[in-house]
Amino acid sequence: MDLSIRDLAPEDNISEIVTLCKENNLLSANYATSESAWNFQYRNNPIKKSWNAVIHDEDSNLIMGHVGLIPLPVFSFPNRYLAGSISNGVVSPLARNRLVPFNKYKTFPIISLINRCCENAFRSNVDFIFAFSSIHQMIWKALKFTNIEFSVRMTLHSTTTELFKAYKQNIWAGPSGIIVKVFKSIFLCSTLMLHKLGSVRCFIKYAANKRGISISNADGFDGEFCEVISTFNKDNTDIITYDRQIVFLNWRFSNRQFIKVKIYKNDTIIGYAVLEKNDAEENREMCTMVDFVVLNEYIMEIPHILYLIRSKNRISFKFQHYLSCDYSQEIYNECKKSGHAFGYSAFRERNSNVKRHVPFYFRVNPYSQSNLGKDLKEKKWFITPICFAARFHRRD
Repeated sequence: MDLSIRDLAPEDNISEIVTLCKENNLLSANYATSESAWNFQYRNNPIKKSWNAVIHDEDSNLIMGHVGLIPLPVFSFPNRYLAGSISNGVVSPLARNRLVPFNKYKTFPIISLINRCCENAFRSNVDFIFAFSSIHQMIWKALKFTNIEFSVRMTLHSTTTELFKAYKQNIWAGPSGIIVKVFKSIFLCSTLMLHKLGSVRCFIKYAANKRGISISNADGFDGEFCEVISTFNKDNTDIITYDRQIVFLNWRFSNRQFIKVKIYKNDTIIGYAVLEKNDAEENREMCTMVDFVVLNEYIMEIPHILYLIRSKNRISFKFQHYLSCDYSQEIYNECKKSGHAFGYSAFRERNSNVKRHVPFYFRVNPYSQSNLGKDLKEKKWFITPICFAARFHRRD
């Protein structure tokens, strides 16, 4: 086997990459498991461009691995940057442990593959590159990526049944002894009884009506979204976040797999939410919050907003919080009032001030002449799952 690392060429057969993903059981919505998925991520994105590198076996003339970069816009008031999000990392088992050149040394193909893809993007003036990946952190260190440090929490906004499943999983999965588990079970039953009685939900529903909060589902993103995003950007000049341009939002969330929600107060739009439906048949009602923005002055309305989203759409949803700035912390604090918070423990958030290692990395273009370096030093990240690679669902 004679392996070489090179850029993807126009004459390369994309079906070979699709087959690689399927053979390696990379079947989630993140991967190019069909040519439709490939076109969505790499060809039909808003800038009609992507950056790709492949491992090519000269002996068999087959592609043995692929890494791609999908365009990801980033905003740091008043600057806009073009980033790339690493996606579809796949290497054939036949090539995985072979050694290939990397700088002055030899290393495993995945390292040279990622590096080639990054250099390709940097030559095209991409400002920096994101990676959300379970690959060992030492590989990212070798590739000169920096880990973004933040705390991670989750709130569950659910029916009693879904809440029971979540608490039960946390109770019996831990190392606690039987006596502790009994006390936890008693706590669980008490919590579920209160939840079933609906005292909190009734209060939130009453308060929402009095406060003038309302929501409506949307088919796509329009001019109303432009207004709220513009105001949000001006009110949060201390953060770096996804550049929520309408053209990118409509590309990312055009499928019915995503629930798009407009949030109003007294008929004036104050925010939006995007939720992703679950693909699994056994858990269709459980969604995931993918993006959530509410104008700063209305953050205290979040408990009422989330209740309306859940009740009007008849869903439960998980809300993952990446706590890296004041704005994300404020959202999390309000979410705990209407949802059930899960940290390292379902019942107590231990070491709440300790930042947890999360596999989210970035690398800055060493040739960039932009203000990015200054922004990265002076500002904090506001991260939601919209910052991760675009997920493909079959078109309706």
